[in-house]
Amino acid sequence: MKAGRLFLLLLLFVLGACEKPSEYSYFIHSDEVEGGPYVFLLDNPDSLNTYDLSFYTGAGCEYGADVRLDLIWIAPDRSIFKEKVYLQPTETAGSVQLYRSGVRPGSVGQWVLLVNVIHAPEFFPGLGIVSKCTENGTR
Repeated sequence: MKAGRLFLLLLLFVLGACEKPSEYSYFIHSDEVEGGPYVFLLDNPDSLNTYDLSFYTGAGCEYGADVRLDLIWIAPDRSIFKEKVYLQPTETAGSVQLYRSGVRPGSVGQWVLLVNVIHAPEFFPGLGIVSKCTENGTR
């Protein structure tokens, strides 16, 4: 009987250790997109989760003017949402900028984010996204 309890405790520990990380980041180098959109795949396993989403440009990228990002979100049910946002000017290479806080996607499944960078700075190494699972966002 003790062996059974030990096995159950061990199993619970292993399952808990396999929980999905609360933060995900992914960077795409500009030479990989060749003028097309940056494509990010974001999983939403639970409709109750909220996320903070940020963009980052990578080391060595400094720009003195806003950089426009044209975003197209494609939901798991193929609904499409579009918006334009701007990366603020930075003198700090590789800065992370909050895009949205407390986002609660309505649909469970894989979301696709297409990002077109409009008038990228001369040296633009690429674009990354950080998705952090939070309870209520940070703002």
